[in-house]
Parts: sequence; structure tokens; C-alpha cells
Amino acid sequence: MKNRRGQAMLESMLVIFLLCLLACGLYQLALIFAAKDVLAHSARSAARAKTVGFNRWMVEKCARVAAIPNAGLITVPTIVETPVLEPLVASLSPGELWDEVLGRFPASEQVGVELARIPEYLASDYPLDAHYVLDYADWHTVGVVIPDPTPGGTPSPVTPIMHATASQRFPLRVPMHTGFWAADDILLNGECRMETHYDIYIEDRDW
Repeated sequence: MKNRRGQAMLESMLVIFLLCLLACGLYQLALIFAAKDVLAHSARSAARAKTVGFNRWMVEKCARVAAIPNAGLITVPTIVETPVLEPLVASLSPGELWDEVLGRFPASEQVGVELARIPEYLASDYPLDAHYVLDYADWHTVGVVIPDPTPGGTPSPVTPIMHATASQRFPLRVPMHTGFWAADDILLNGECRMETHYDIYIEDRDW
């Protein structure tokens, strides 16, 4: 009887481990697909900035701001979150607490800081200045490449087409991800193709 109980316990532990491994793998896969969508948005923002004639630094800033969901923890400025939920939990019913939390704007102190700092970051003149305005732990892993526009495509065969690519070494931080992928990051790309007409009215000096 004891041997059977021990065997049943080991079998249960093995099943639980496999279920946890599967759940973590699915969760990590969902994060990867979401990250690819963010990079596609980043590439689209960069292409849009380029098509209206912004310089290289402004294009990079637009791409990085669009990639904030993939950027990890905020490092600049330092944010000390004040406890908000504890006193509300103690004083409100579950329904009242739900309505109170959903009605709060911004939802957290970090959101308030980002809403104030992003315009200042976009207005910065140099990368060093921008670093002291806003920065994230994984922002440096995001990059954007926009080659010179090439004629072709639809609807007009002479319309220049802007092809922007945003890439990132996306960190894998879900537990047990090494069960599916040997490395701690994965290369992701997002692409966008957009017609460009800025060369009609702006002289591009590759600034």
C-alpha cells in the first residue's frame, strides 16, 4: 500500500510538472506574439515619421516610444510606488473596490510619469539628453532600420515605398522557458511598408 501511495505521488508530481511546463510555454508564446505586434507598431511609427520628413534621431525616438510595451522596467526616472490598494481593500466592498480601481486615471504612478515624460523625450535634441528624461531596462535591445525608398509597388509603379524594420532581442523571462528554447532571448522583427512623398517637398540630408 505504501509503495502504491508513493508511486501515485510521483506520477502526480510528474503530471503537475508537465502541466506547468506547458502553461509556461503557452504564456511565453503569447508574450512573443504580443511583442511582434508591438514591433510592427514600432516599425509603422518609424516609417510614418520618416515619410513626413523627420530626421534620423526623431525617427528613432518615435520607434522607441512605440516599443515601450517591450522595453521592460522603467529605470529613468526612479519611481517609488505608494501603496494604494491596501487602504481601499480595508475600507471598501469588493464591488466598490472594483469600481474605484477602474475609475482611477492614471492607473499607476508610472503611467502618470510616462504621460508627462514621453513628450519631453520626443522633444530632446540628443540621445544623452533623452537618456536622463526617460529610459527602460530593455530599450537598448530595440532598433529600427529604414533603407532608402525604392520605386515600385502599387498603386503606382513610380511611387517610392518606405520599408521600415524594427527588431529586438526579446528577453525570455517566463520560468522554464529553457524547456522550449535554449537561449534567454529571441530575435523578433516587425515590418511596415508605406508610400513616401516627403522627397517632393523636403531635401533629405540624412540628419
